[in-house]
Amino acid sequence: MKIFHLFTILFMTTALSFGQNQSFSLITDPITPASTIITGEVFRFDQGLVTQLNNGPDFNFSNARWFSIGELNTGSQDVFGLRFQLPRRGVIFGYQDINDDNPRIQWIDDREEPGSLEFRFANDTLSTSSTLVANMTNNAKLVLPAQVFGPPFIIQPVSTRLTVANDTFDNGIFVTTSGSNNQGNGIFARSTNNANNVAVRGLVTRASGFGSFAYGIFGDAPTSFNSFAGFFDGNVNVTGTITQGSDRKLKDDLKESENVLENLSKLKAYTYKFKDNDNLNLPKGLQHGLIAQEVEKVYPELVQDITYPIYNEKEELVDTDTYKSVNYIGLISELTAAMKELNAKVKELESQVEPRVVYSSKFTASELENITKNAYKLEQNRPNPFSESTIISYALPEDQNKASILVFDLNSRMLKSYDLKNNNGELKINATDLNGSGMYLYTLYANGEEIITKRMILK
Repeated sequence: MKIFHLFTILFMTTALSFGQNQSFSLITDPITPASTIITGEVFRFDQGLVTQLNNGPDFNFSNARWFSIGELNTGSQDVFGLRFQLPRRGVIFGYQDINDDNPRIQWIDDREEPGSLEFRFANDTLSTSSTLVANMTNNAKLVLPAQVFGPPFIIQPVSTRLTVANDTFDNGIFVTTSGSNNQGNGIFARSTNNANNVAVRGLVTRASGFGSFAYGIFGDAPTSFNSFAGFFDGNVNVTGTITQGSDRKLKDDLKESENVLENLSKLKAYTYKFKDNDNLNLPKGLQHGLIAQEVEKVYPELVQDITYPIYNEKEELVDTDTYKSVNYIGLISELTAAMKELNAKVKELESQVEPRVVYSSKFTASELENITKNAYKLEQNRPNPFSESTIISYALPEDQNKASILVFDLNSRMLKSYDLKNNNGELKINATDLNGSGMYLYTLYANGEEIITKRMILK
């Protein structure tokens, strides 16, 4: 009886050994069915490798469940680590090969809608409940959930989703983007409105530097076509100042702008409202500005064609569109030069103004003597030149009850007529009564005759 029991134990041990230890074949080889005495899971052992078949005819990718730990030969390379394989999807932890310095987490998924790599937190080993911390998608997007669901099913608002602590001059977050089709976002931040009217911040950075510089956000991009260190689709507000590099040492081929008054006179200022656009966050309400196409005819170097991306609801690039943009800051120097030209013209006109009284040439010497004797007076306007209003003093003979002051442009077109009701007094002329900056003539007119004419300048 003892011999029978010993034989039975020896038989089972031998069957178990043959059923489990298949040591010298690749994982892609068909597995030899285990002895009928072995049920459930099947193992394969090799030097530095343990592989377990959980379900399926062999260790394949399409319809089997298995895992391996150790040095795993995949047919083209040796992977050192741990692999979990489910039908048509799997995950590997470890090193790509013996010479690899960087360990990796790699998941494989050839389904039509591949899954994402989830990072989760749990505080209970006896439960499958966990908190989703982050998602890594198969197209290299890191998705941080807007809210965290904590037990017991309470929505916990999250104030900070990504924190980088750095006390050195190294970069907290450094992103290099090279996008296909001229599109690629290093950091894409979007803020949306909420029902509670609470401040929503898509991206928040703070810099506190003790040296010569500190940057909250540092954007670096070549100044080639359609490359921007920062692209903002919507309003931008700052409480500090915005400056541009304008040092002489940065510039070459310096030339003073010429004929700027003539060039600027070709531009028209408009008030307008932006059209509704589903792909751009354009300003609302009444706007003031220029038309890019009109600026381009005069200053083509200040107009640029902008290509912007169009995304769908999944933040996937689906199309692009273009619009023209104007460098308004570049126009500031032209306005400065225009003021310089205008001041020069005003000074030239001032030098031409004759403060002496000019009487009409129609009068004879005796008539002029009578005019001066009867106290016709027309003083030089003050101030001259003027920008808002000016005053003209005048005097008429006592028996003169009908006279006026007429204003003409240099083309002898009468612009304004002011009736004089008193024999002496002052007349106020507003700049709005005239046709803009320039020289004008004003005349004392009485008894159907031009008595005295003088010049005035509106700046």
